[in-house]
Amino acid sequence: MMREWLRGVLTTATVLLVLAPAVVAADLTGGEADGSTSYDDPCLADVSNVDAPSPLDVTLGDNVHFYFYVSYTDTRSPGSSSVTHYFYLKAQWGVTDYVDDWRTYYTTGSASGGDTIEVVMYNIQSTSYTVQVTWLAQITSDPVCTTSSDQEVRTVQFT
Repeated sequence: MMREWLRGVLTTATVLLVLAPAVVAADLTGGEADGSTSYDDPCLADVSNVDAPSPLDVTLGDNVHFYFYVSYTDTRSPGSSSVTHYFYLKAQWGVTDYVDDWRTYYTTGSASGGDTIEVVMYNIQSTSYTVQVTWLAQITSDPVCTTSSDQEVRTVQFT
């Protein structure tokens, strides 16, 4: 009798597990932009093609990704003075809550490259976040071109 009851319970539990809808977190893009720096007399920094959809429809448990596609060039002859190329990405949703990442490249002429910077807000716990996203590109070289920088800031409202 006990064995039949246990078999019935296990069969019911198995059926419920198979039929239960799976809740899977979605990976969403919350914003993206291009950033570039170049040393080609004068030094130039640029942030462009910013796309930060707002409002952004999120579900509890989702992951929201932010991207910064960066590139740098230094067209001077090799062995020139050092130039610093700096890129920064930050997503902030409160006074102290944020994710950020950056890349720094040093060139001395005849160089170029690029990368993708990504920050992720994992396992969203509120659908009412207001997220401030900052993309920054900067190039510095003393004393030749001092500093050039460009920054874009967007607000993404979760719903």
